[in-house]
Amino acid sequence: MTTGTGRIKTSLLSLPDELLSAILSEVVRTHGSRTATLVSTCRRLAPIVRQEVYWELRVGNDEAQSDVLSELCANRPDLRRLVRVLHVERPIQEVHERKMIVYDYIDVHPCIKLLHSDFPALHTLSVYQATPIDIFTILSRVAATTRPDIRKLTLQCAPGSVDSVYKRHKTIWWHFLARLPKLERLTITTSHIPSPDEILFEHVNGRAVSPLPGLHSLTLDIPMPHNFLARLPRLERLCLHGVDAAVLLPSIRTSHIKHLRISVNATFTDEILLDLVDGPMHMKYLKVLQLDYTYGIDPWANCDLVLAHMRQTQFNLARVKAELSPKWPPGCSREGLRTVLDAARQMGIKVYGTALDCLDWSDRFDELSERLLVDDALASNNYTIIERHLGKEGAEKANVRVSGRDLRS
Repeated sequence: MTTGTGRIKTSLLSLPDELLSAILSEVVRTHGSRTATLVSTCRRLAPIVRQEVYWELRVGNDEAQSDVLSELCANRPDLRRLVRVLHVERPIQEVHERKMIVYDYIDVHPCIKLLHSDFPALHTLSVYQATPIDIFTILSRVAATTRPDIRKLTLQCAPGSVDSVYKRHKTIWWHFLARLPKLERLTITTSHIPSPDEILFEHVNGRAVSPLPGLHSLTLDIPMPHNFLARLPRLERLCLHGVDAAVLLPSIRTSHIKHLRISVNATFTDEILLDLVDGPMHMKYLKVLQLDYTYGIDPWANCDLVLAHMRQTQFNLARVKAELSPKWPPGCSREGLRTVLDAARQMGIKVYGTALDCLDWSDRFDELSERLLVDDALASNNYTIIERHLGKEGAEKANVRVSGRDLRS
């Protein structure tokens, strides 16, 4: 039926299932679990809504909610078959001891409860705030009870206690990871940077790392054996946080990695980066180098607040600039990064990341501060603030650069 505007009216339920599924997918993405009320609206909509609602589950730090969901999944195998993506966070409590915050990892990790049941279609699993023994238990259940279709796995491990179970089993995660033949993307992070010989992380320092032949993307910020990359023959993307460059250099040089990301606390100096890009043993397959090991804080995100501080007589622009300027890690500098950047471009390697934004940070800071001061002076017809920060001559030059005319004209 055609309306006066030329549009054709049609019932939502007259659309094919594929289109209904696409529409409801957007509804679920926008409104979340509230969409579940549509299950009782119409018999035809019910299975489509269930499929979209249970496609991706997020279990937060609400312990009661986790228990309800665990019980529901245990009793409803039809719903478990719909789950493709599962994110599980552990409830934690902050305990203040001697002016320090200690995290109390209460009760059993909810992911352990959930994995008492099989999720046959699960392909993405993210586990947060888990102790080493938690992750050992979770991985053992994933490998044993869940069909080995996991393609993406994220593990955020927090320091756990050394108990008799841990000592007896000598937890080796990689043995279980090797039983996931479709695993393509693996992220292992920690809120604690351990020393290489720390007993809590003995499981990741073991020399017998099982091969993961299908893995092509790895994010890591825990110590690893120096030769572990040799056991990842298809690895193309590597992201490193807080690792010792010297330990991994031999295996990185001979790897097939195409995308290398260096993040904070990874000890890759300018000299090491230059060697990886253009040295005698450079990375032959490297196409992208992402450098995020430092960044510059943008003080102008809230200009009104910055201007309010500038109006205070004790405000020192030079000191603020020094405090906010990028902090280059040991062995890294603006000049060294420029050398690495030039060498990478000559080798056809794309380089980007927050570190590159720091190359002209000082100039951008000066430009933005000048513009802010000039705009305020012209708007208020008061030149006290700009002259206090830049001096009378500096204020005149800044105004010419910003507005193209004399300050008092």
